[in-house]
Amino acid sequence: FVQDAEGAMTFLIWLDPAQPGRVLMSLHFIPADSWVVRKFEPKVIDETRVNGRRAVWTEGPYMLQLTNGKFELRRLVVGHTLIWGDGELTYRLESEFSIEEAVRVAESLQPVP
Repeated sequence: FVQDAEGAMTFLIWLDPAQPGRVLMSLHFIPADSWVVRKFEPKVIDETRVNGRRAVWTEGPYMLQLTNGKFELRRLVVGHTLIWGDGELTYRLESEFSIEEAVRVAESLQPVP
């Protein structure tokens, strides 16, 4: 789904086929100038690199604007989160992966031609 956060913030969600209400992984594409990046500092557990750029390994919720216009701290996946950027977008990958697995997923992303 897409949410306006001073630009289109896109969420890709992977559901558990055995438990359709359970999110296995979510990937957020956040515009560089979005209030989401400026307003909420995650708790950093560790640092790593994604494609040579600094990335942080975090846990905890993030700020989300609900359809009623209110803001709420939420999380879609119980696990950790890898956050990194490329100068244009900030990426947030929530999963139950290890940090090494999350970095492999992050580095596997390819631009759409």
